[in-house]
Amino acid sequence: MNAPGFGLLLLQTLLVAAGMLLADAPVPWLVAFTTLFAGISAWRVRALLGDAEEDRDVELTRMQGDLRESSEALERERAELSVLMSSISEAILAVDESGKILFFNDRFRAFFGAVGLTERKTTLREVFRASEVADVFQQAQRELNPRHSEVDLSVAGESQPRTFDLAVTPLRSLQGAVYGCVGVFHDVTELKRAERMRIDFVANVSHELRSPLTAIKGYSDTLRSDFEAGRMEDIPGFVDVISRNADRLMALIGDLLDLSSIESGGEIHRQWVMSGELSQRVLRQLEPRRAQRNMNAHVEVEPGAERIYADPGRLEQVLVNLVDNAFKYTQEGGRVRVAWEKGPGGGVRLRVADNGPGIPEESRARIFERFYRVDKARSREVGGTGLGLSIVKHIVQRHGGSVELRSTPGQGTEFLCDFPGPEGT
Repeated sequence: MNAPGFGLLLLQTLLVAAGMLLADAPVPWLVAFTTLFAGISAWRVRALLGDAEEDRDVELTRMQGDLRESSEALERERAELSVLMSSISEAILAVDESGKILFFNDRFRAFFGAVGLTERKTTLREVFRASEVADVFQQAQRELNPRHSEVDLSVAGESQPRTFDLAVTPLRSLQGAVYGCVGVFHDVTELKRAERMRIDFVANVSHELRSPLTAIKGYSDTLRSDFEAGRMEDIPGFVDVISRNADRLMALIGDLLDLSSIESGGEIHRQWVMSGELSQRVLRQLEPRRAQRNMNAHVEVEPGAERIYADPGRLEQVLVNLVDNAFKYTQEGGRVRVAWEKGPGGGVRLRVADNGPGIPEESRARIFERFYRVDKARSREVGGTGLGLSIVKHIVQRHGGSVELRSTPGQGTEFLCDFPGPEGT
């Protein structure tokens, strides 16, 4: 039986007993009954108050537990969101409807040096001098639709601006009201550079192919006309021109195929190669050009550099291109030095030096680009394709090494190729 039912039954019982007893001795029994009833009422009040306090304590404890769990869940979500934002490779920035910064991620800080930026105090126009960034955010907020734009922006620690694809989307509350915008800055600098290189490459290849093909076509037509007319005296000269341009085409196509194979990740089959023997074999291969220009060439091999761990065929390409360039662009009677020495980290360093005219400073940064020539007229005169040094660079890099150019105008040029040892490949 519950507490209220028990109390009511007890009260009824006592009232009946009191009625029976009051008839015989009303005054003493009335006093006793009143005292008993007062005690029962006080007990009941204390019981009721105790139950209420106990219920309140239980409810408060439950509410405290729920609040603690909600707070912990919120902290976990904030930490997960922070990790997620930090791991995104794009820079992210959110602003409110007045242009004040709501939040930004670590990538944004790295790109734009967000030192001193304060959330909800710093404005968008204080971060970017380029007005087009703020214009895109305002347009997205005004039109309530995502907006895209390509912008060139200065980046912390870099002298040249980078190109970003900026995508801005309005921020909406649960009720659908727009309270700001979030922008994602996707760095497309390398994509743009690759696109420009592709366009330049196609244009250069077209030009390089057109020149010898035009010569072959022109001289073959003239050769046919002279042959039909019975004029035979100029035919040997025409055939020679056609043959030289055909060789030039073959060399160009061969270099293009080599470069494509290297850049596409063609396999490198390394083995031990004797550096001195390879050098002598390359000099014998290029002997006609050396003799034609009356040049002096010699090989030096430092102790510890007698052999190199590399792909024999690719290594020979490197040496042929470097020595052939030295023979081509050094004045008659000049000197070419091929030296092998111990390189950094237990590797081997190849040096190919000449005492030619050198390379102007403004051309050194581009000397390894495809089809780049310091002296275009001279290059075509000696039959270069403009791909040799690019091939050298890519072969050395595929071996895990590096190439360096040193040149002083009027004194000569030196190429240094560092190849790692077996443990560094």
